[in-house]
Amino acid sequence: MIVIDASALVAYLLREEEFEEIRKYLRRGVISVSLAPKEVSNAILTAWRRGRISTEQAEAVLKALLILLGAVT
Repeated sequence: MIVIDASALVAYLLREEEFEEIRKYLRRGVISVSLAPKEVSNAILTAWRRGRISTEQAEAVLKALLILLGAVT
């Protein structure tokens, strides 16, 4: 199993440069520390506050995070 950190999850969810490479690992299965979802949520909020993403994008990315966590289908 591969360990993934919050910055990699943020890069994947926000479709940053390396997101395709990160997707390969996500498909194989990854684990992370329990704090990662909070860190990712904070990064999404920060991106929204700084105007990097719209409200709609922030909502979509947060929903994608919940799906990745298995909290929503």
